[in-house]
Amino acid sequence: MSTACVGITPNRRFNMKQNSISLIGAILIALFSSYTQAQSIGTVASAVWITDCSQSNYFNTSGTPVNLIGPAGNVFDGANLGVHTQNSGTLIFRGAQVKTFKDPVASNVCGAQIFYRVYPQSGVPGPFNSITLPFMEDCNSVTNLYPSGGSCLLGDQKWERVIPNGTTVPYAPVNLTNYVPGNYILEVFYKVAGSLTTTTQCTDTVTLNNSGNNYKALFSIQSPILSNSTNPSTCDGSDGSITISGLVPGSSLQLSYTDDGVAVGPSAYVANGTGQITITGLNKGLYSNFNVTVNGCVTNLFTGIILSNPIFTSTFASIAPFCAGTTAPLLPTTSSNGITGTWNPSVINNLTTGTYTFTPNAGTCGSPITITVTVIPRATPTFPFGTTLTICGSGSVP
Repeated sequence: MSTACVGITPNRRFNMKQNSISLIGAILIALFSSYTQAQSIGTVASAVWITDCSQSNYFNTSGTPVNLIGPAGNVFDGANLGVHTQNSGTLIFRGAQVKTFKDPVASNVCGAQIFYRVYPQSGVPGPFNSITLPFMEDCNSVTNLYPSGGSCLLGDQKWERVIPNGTTVPYAPVNLTNYVPGNYILEVFYKVAGSLTTTTQCTDTVTLNNSGNNYKALFSIQSPILSNSTNPSTCDGSDGSITISGLVPGSSLQLSYTDDGVAVGPSAYVANGTGQITITGLNKGLYSNFNVTVNGCVTNLFTGIILSNPIFTSTFASIAPFCAGTTAPLLPTTSSNGITGTWNPSVINNLTTGTYTFTPNAGTCGSPITITVTVIPRATPTFPFGTTLTICGSGSVP
């Protein structure tokens, strides 16, 4: 089998011989085609089918404006297919279409394939995989149109495969979000099998590979998570924060969430050099329903975070033990660290040891505390001779 490599996207092809062409056909040929290439088989246009969050359609890899397969704005080579969340299924490569030409009386096209590979942008490319593109349709030489639309000439053909979801044989859709986070390249080229000299054989191959550079598009995979949070540092303060990590560094995104059920955003953020954004100025509450939107693709983190006020321990100067019956000290209603509250009991009993619980007022972020106040009971003195003593006139006095 011989191989004819097409180094540039062919504009059109050989001078076709036809016994008769209608005036309309001649006009169409003049308007839409330029048959200048001497090669007897080749490609007219090509495109890959990509599904993302905004569309599912062809992205052109070759062709002129009058014979493009996909929308004119869908250009594959050099495109950035955007940032997508790992395992989200928001970026899928489904196949391709190739328009071919041949001299119907001297040559043959019998098949087409697309070859593709995916590899890290900074990595080493691996081997190519291939997808065979089955025959789709011939050009209607009477109308110079394809049955499915588009101008053409006698001998033109379409070869196409678009793999739907759920298909596994002979090919499955290529879910590009299955890769680990990073920056990737999707690279493709095409081969057309046929014969340059016969109408029946398949001994020659024409390669469409962008002058040897192939066709390449970029995409990025992220895996956002709620990685860190800080509580407010003051009671009912608003200096709390939540950090989302696992983003593509430098990527722009929209973020929305709920704060105690109240919707916030969407707000614009740009991930820093380590792939993080930080939401600041947060008070206590339940933060949930985090939605990260990048190039039209929405990722719900399905995680909530509770931010809490700080808890301050009430502190008081110690109360020294005192004798029963003496004046009891007062219980202060403001702690040494400025927390106000009430005591239970509210007054110290000066006759017996007891415990007293301080309950901070609402909004002070203080914690209750219990103290013990020791009361020393009064003691009656005792002597060996008791409470009375009788001494004889000559007895000794103790």
